Amino acid sequence: MELVNNKTEHVSIYTVLSDFYEDNNIVQKDVDESLILKWAEDYLPNLITDQQLIHRLAWLSVIDYKVVYPRDLAIINEIAYRLEPPKDSCDVRGYEIVQYVQQTHEDCYLEMNVVCPSCHKTGCDCNTGDVVVDINTAFEVSHPELFYSKYAKVGRFGYGSSIYSNKWKILNFTSSDWFGINRHLPGCANIACKESPHSYKFDPPVLETSFQEGEILMSYMGKMLDDEGRIMIPKHRDVFEAILQHITYKWFRREYLNTLMSQYKEIYREAKLLRDEAEMKANIRLSTPTFQEFAAFWSQNKWAKMDSAYTNMLDGHAPISTIHKQNRNIYKS
Repeated sequence: MELVNNKTEHVSIYTVLSDFYEDNNIVQKDVDESLILKWAEDYLPNLITDQQLIHRLAWLSVIDYKVVYPRDLAIINEIAYRLEPPKDSCDVRGYEIVQYVQQTHEDCYLEMNVVCPSCHKTGCDCNTGDVVVDINTAFEVSHPELFYSKYAKVGRFGYGSSIYSNKWKILNFTSSDWFGINRHLPGCANIACKESPHSYKFDPPVLETSFQEGEILMSYMGKMLDDEGRIMIPKHRDVFEAILQHITYKWFRREYLNTLMSQYKEIYREAKLLRDEAEMKANIRLSTPTFQEFAAFWSQNKWAKMDSAYTNMLDGHAPISTIHKQNRNIYKS
């Protein structure tokens, strides 16, 4: 499930391959395209920065202590687990039966009421406690302040339930500090959740869990994939150039090793230099925040707030003063 759209447009990696064939006068049917795709995809981690990742949710089954994690996984936000599905689950994964509704005719109306659990009436005087009702996802999306209010306390994350549902419990990450820790978001709840009775560790391409059977709910930042499961690339000229030069480098280096002809050696060496230059430019431009992102960060920076207070004082105002909305610099506190 894709939750957040990326601000950078992405295209298929085949776009660069067609440029490689055209620039080097190579006929597509005469080459092993799977090998060229491997070269390109192996190189892509050098170009895809955190700015190009998208938020995804994966619902995975644990079989014999192992679960294969998604191919596009880059950074883990949270991993939660449950050993058994709820008893009211239906046959469709992700759905649970909360109420059966009878189909109505054109002139009929469906009335929904909250019934008192003690006297079983819609209105009563028995002064029972609070009545708990299930609400749908649309209501939760419209009122996030209500849905996430129970997680507002410091220390709530990492000690108990997942932020997505209290039916899923946080799973503890157990491994050395040097293996798999870089796959987690800084401050990830799984790293600090020592009270969890179960745990997991990395053993690429799988996660090994302490329980034999169950389910995993994984929130992660992933790379964009096309319909064939191929990693897509940011639509940027420096990205295209870097991948193109990398393929050229790999291709002609192989030609040189097979033939030992000096012209191939010159081509692959030049391609390597051009690749490194384009890679540096691509990383700088793709990692640069937009003006709106930078302004939002700077307005919350403590040094910017101190500068605003000092400026207000020099202007004869209180250090922290209320300025009329029309005259206020929105990028200062």
